[in-house]
Amino acid sequence: AACRSAVSQLHALGIPCLQPRAGVFLLLDLRRWLPVTDQTFAAENRLWHHILAHANINLTPGGALHFCTPGFMRLCFAYCEPEVVSVAITRLASALVQI
Repeated sequence: AACRSAVSQLHALGIPCLQPRAGVFLLLDLRRWLPVTDQTFAAENRLWHHILAHANINLTPGGALHFCTPGFMRLCFAYCEPEVVSVAITRLASALVQI
């Protein structure tokens, strides 16, 4: 239920994610918030820092997960109530709007 709710909220806010099959995390596709001229893991790291500073959410950058393509980040919701995840997603959307 928490996963479905999070996916619905992400989609409603225009934040794409990969369709989960199971698990306690979602893979967010944040590539469109990387500069068009700088689609690198360094840019991904700057985006991660922006989200951490402005939304107070610590996502896991895709580079740390050995993704081949910059811009993906993992949102883990293993120990959070659905309401907490919802607040985090709302804060994430607010931080992304600032870019």
